[in-house]
Amino acid sequence: MKNNITTKLSICILVILSGLSVLFTSCEKVPGHVISTTTIVKSGTMSFTFNGSSYALATTIDTVSFNSTTQPVTTITAKNGQKKLNLVFSFNANTVGSFAITNITVTVPQSSGGTLTSTATNIGSVTIDAINVFGGYISGSFTSNLPTSNNGSTSSTITGMFTIQQ
Repeated sequence: MKNNITTKLSICILVILSGLSVLFTSCEKVPGHVISTTTIVKSGTMSFTFNGSSYALATTIDTVSFNSTTQPVTTITAKNGQKKLNLVFSFNANTVGSFAITNITVTVPQSSGGTLTSTATNIGSVTIDAINVFGGYISGSFTSNLPTSNNGSTSSTITGMFTIQQ
């Protein structure tokens, strides 16, 4: 009698597992419909003001990301080639706090149809409110001063905020 109950229980478990395997494999056959236990939703926003104009970049339309190394160096990138808009800056840290910006480059569209690209080194600061290098999260704000003319005779302050989850 005991063997009969064990056999029936084993058969029930096999039927349930077989049904689940059919369910999961059938979901994978639908394009873009994959079941995963480690789904990471990537999102990011970057907003900044430079040279009298305000800009906003956000995933999924734009690329907003960061990379942090153990050296430590963190690089934040926000760009959209179609808008002719690009901002990249780096700082020597991967923790919460305020740090000097080591490099910053911004490209923005001009009303004339061209672009203005400006670069500075060791000018400005970034404040990191939260960071989790392993979890892929960072948020904070930044400010710097960048030249707006070829000879550097004019400049503009750039200020902005960012939140990135990747």
